[in-house]
Amino acid sequence: AKAEGRFLRAVDAARRLGDPLRLALVLGRMARLFIDQLRFEEARGLLAEASEQRAAVVHPTFVLQRIDLGDLERTSGNAMAAEAHYREALASAREQGVRLAEGGALLGLGATQLWTGRVGLARGQLAAAAELLREAPWSWASLAHAYLALAIDDPTAAAAELEQSRLGGGYSEVVELVAAALPALAGDREAAAAARRQCQAVELAGRGQELSFAARLIARLVGSDDGSPRRVLTVGPELSWFQVAGQEPVNLGRRRAIRRILADLVGAHDGAESRTLYQLIEAGWPGESIQHEAAINRFHVTMTRLRKLGLEQVLIGSDEGYRLARDTRIEHSPASFSERRLLSE
Repeated sequence: AKAEGRFLRAVDAARRLGDPLRLALVLGRMARLFIDQLRFEEARGLLAEASEQRAAVVHPTFVLQRIDLGDLERTSGNAMAAEAHYREALASAREQGVRLAEGGALLGLGATQLWTGRVGLARGQLAAAAELLREAPWSWASLAHAYLALAIDDPTAAAAELEQSRLGGGYSEVVELVAAALPALAGDREAAAAARRQCQAVELAGRGQELSFAARLIARLVGSDDGSPRRVLTVGPELSWFQVAGQEPVNLGRRRAIRRILADLVGAHDGAESRTLYQLIEAGWPGESIQHEAAINRFHVTMTRLRKLGLEQVLIGSDEGYRLARDTRIEHSPASFSERRLLSE
């Protein structure tokens, strides 16, 4: 409350002085306070006003405000918006030569990609972030090493990254949460159960933006452990709709590219092999001629859309490509979308 009061007085003073630089800086710092307090809507409003003020000036701190916007959207679960903010911050940081901001943008980008299942991409971004942040006075380096540990398959290498995270001395609660998760990710069932309980306790306590995100990320990576498939994916005739257990059915109707891509993933599921990016592009847009970069961008937008429609915890990305989670059970239904929706009400 005291900190908020000081910020409000500083905002008032900057307004009276008519100083856009000072006002944008204070609004950004106040927004960071609100993000840490999980007051996302208030933070979003402050950062929007700061964006208007900073249009007339150039200052390295404004790159950090863009990273704050990415953090806000990432913690809120808006992966696409978060990634857009981080990429804009990354471009600005490189243009201005601000290594700290470049590392912070890569950290946020890598964490977002890890959240959305693009583990290979996340690993590269987080490794680059850790290198850039090695000499930084902030504790972002600890966070980069911690998330990188989650993105590494080899338990020995993951443990080494975790040790680097501890040496950084920052984000200690996140680091210890990751430490509890690593044995679980290596297949230890007792550790998995303990990690799930710990993540649930963190979520219920609402103990800060980054810790809350880390808990949800780890819970997603560890998954359930009830001896049955974590997820049931029901699909309609010709992939006209799908439904993940516990969610509403999704009408794919005229979304032809999404239907074809999902059909390809479902067809490959029995072998549990990943479909490459190029195989899925051909499945989604068969025989279509388009510039390579445009095709890649369109594909990633489509996959993000597929996740947002409800497959976020079912669709797995890796260096090899994409697949449905191996413990997903596929059920085929003859019902139309309208019939399925009635059954779900």
